Amino acid sequence: MYSTSESSEPIESQSGQLLAAANLSRLLADVFWEPLLLDASSLGHLRQAASSLGPNFLQAVLVAEREQEGQSVQELRLLYAKLFLGPFELMAAPYASVYLEGDEAFSGNTRDYLMDLYGRGGFRLPAKAGDLPDHLAVELEFVYLMLARYLQFGDEAALGLAQEMAEHMASWLPQWQRTLVLIPQAKYYYPFGDLALSLPPALLAALSASGAWESNPAGAGRS
Repeated sequence: MYSTSESSEPIESQSGQLLAAANLSRLLADVFWEPLLLDASSLGHLRQAASSLGPNFLQAVLVAEREQEGQSVQELRLLYAKLFLGPFELMAAPYASVYLEGDEAFSGNTRDYLMDLYGRGGFRLPAKAGDLPDHLAVELEFVYLMLARYLQFGDEAALGLAQEMAEHMASWLPQWQRTLVLIPQAKYYYPFGDLALSLPPALLAALSASGAWESNPAGAGRS
């Protein structure tokens, strides 16, 4: 079984847009797992990945770098809690089922679908996710690990699962991002939200351009 501890560093040994998408997925997962100010090394990796994916990605990274200036960890912890943790209301809940299932969030078809997808990928939920498989960071971790397995070992089945997750993410991230940008105090997270929103279509476009799309029909999405 694969877990999120399988590989925690950006992949250095490959090139191209799939590599950039993998590294961006990993870095964004870090951002959405916990209140985090990126260090110089992480910002460098983020900038490198964004440069390979297109000017809109790079622009978002430059905005993120500016937003970090003068931001304290304590302020970020409070902001993160208000947006993503509660305890009473999540202002920008980072859970797919909230946007796909409404009143049945956390217990409906989205959870079952994702647990099946993770099982097919040999992916264990990290302990900090509890029993909530639809957190944005978990989905990003899954994309990272599936792309890593393809880039490092040529595992085409893993690539198909990354494609399937990208299609799932594209079904709910637009609504989440629209929610996020309507919260004035969430400005720090605006560029990271833009990056997360842009990642699935960029990954799907890279798969199509590489010819991998046709060879991986597993990415047919939810049934």
